[in-house]
Amino acid sequence: MYQRVLLVFNPDSHQSRKNADRACDVLSSMGVFSNRIEANSRESLKAFLSNSPDMLEMLRTQSCLLVVLASPGVMLNCISILGDFIEGAAGVYSMDHQSDVLMDFPFHEFMVHLPEVLMGLTPSDERTISIAELHNGIDLSPHQIPFASDLVISNSTLDGDFATSISFGRYGIAKFELNTFAVALPTGTTRYALSLGGPVVSPSLDCWTCVPCGQRPLSLRPFLLPQSEPLEITIHPSHKLFLLVDGQERVSVPPSAKLVIKKHPKPIRFLHPKSWNYFSDLQDLLNWQRLPI
Repeated sequence: MYQRVLLVFNPDSHQSRKNADRACDVLSSMGVFSNRIEANSRESLKAFLSNSPDMLEMLRTQSCLLVVLASPGVMLNCISILGDFIEGAAGVYSMDHQSDVLMDFPFHEFMVHLPEVLMGLTPSDERTISIAELHNGIDLSPHQIPFASDLVISNSTLDGDFATSISFGRYGIAKFELNTFAVALPTGTTRYALSLGGPVVSPSLDCWTCVPCGQRPLSLRPFLLPQSEPLEITIHPSHKLFLLVDGQERVSVPPSAKLVIKKHPKPIRFLHPKSWNYFSDLQDLLNWQRLPI
């Protein structure tokens, strides 16, 4: 059973704050400790944890359930940062205890099934997150960018292509010019990568889905790579570029920069409603149940 519930809510949303208040009251009546964290982005959550040594100590010594009362994009963006603060961590992990992430629960369903959730009686699955190291050729230490869904490289002006080369481990894969390149984890293949023509990938697979878009050979299609080796993306002198991280955070990329994407050593465990099925969700999300007329 979880010893504590962490409720991350958006302080700018009245409904999010109201849900957090309600959840705290119900948890208190059940004798379960809870903490409310105000955060509407990865950076605001990072700032909160940086100034909360007591909270970090609690995460290292207790088994916690993380509930993000926000959109899926904000949720994925928030949970990817927590590994920066807890040794050997991803999501909310520590050396001795594991904390899990609640997913796919509408708030009313979460409240109804709260006892089952707290007892660990709901279905779960483990998913990987990744870390992108941004090397700009100036700083000795690369900028670490964790992501749980997808990473999109694009031209800031959207009016031209940029040159890049891709390598996997010790092997070069391709050199080409394009205006967008997406790297998606299985959780993120139904997001930006799908809109660029990428495939839908089951979250049970440990792989990156790479989707190029722009003026490219017809033979250069979306491709999948295992997460067993680092994926390197070298940006040649070009226009000013940016990274879109989990659809939430924008990071500038200087010319001639290099991105090294690695699998995080620890996965995140997601909790789901008892009726949850990944492919049933896809049927509703992508409208796969239409019958021919």
